[in-house]
Amino acid sequence: MKKLTTILAACLLIAMGSAFAANPEPGKDALRISLNKNFTNASDITWKEKDGIYFAYFIKDNKDRMAAFDENANLIAESRDIKATDMPLAVSRSLEKQFSSYSINSPVSEIPMQGSTSYCFILENSKASLLVKCASNGSVEVVKKTKK
Repeated sequence: MKKLTTILAACLLIAMGSAFAANPEPGKDALRISLNKNFTNASDITWKEKDGIYFAYFIKDNKDRMAAFDENANLIAESRDIKATDMPLAVSRSLEKQFSSYSINSPVSEIPMQGSTSYCFILENSKASLLVKCASNGSVEVVKKTKK
């Protein structure tokens, strides 16, 4: 359940870009240390917090990245932005079948976590905008739907 909550929170934060906290709370130096340990040479670091999960947004190897940490500074998830064409074939086929009238209108966030990988992004057409989470096997879940 914690895994699903983290992935959904990450999807929402990535897609919506809403700020919760500019920096970790005072005394959370362990978060900065953990980030530096797990992602050496990370730059342009910003922090957000949601429900006790701390999200670090940063640049590494010239790519946008995100890492999620629990309150004890343990790394629980990470993501990177990829091109839509780099998603697994099963995901592409599912999207073609189920959402042919939509187009991807955001970066695709690849989120590897506990042996599986999810992909989060926004699909749009003239009528609606969908925040979508896909699994490597092609299963698709609409996390949020907004009518235009």
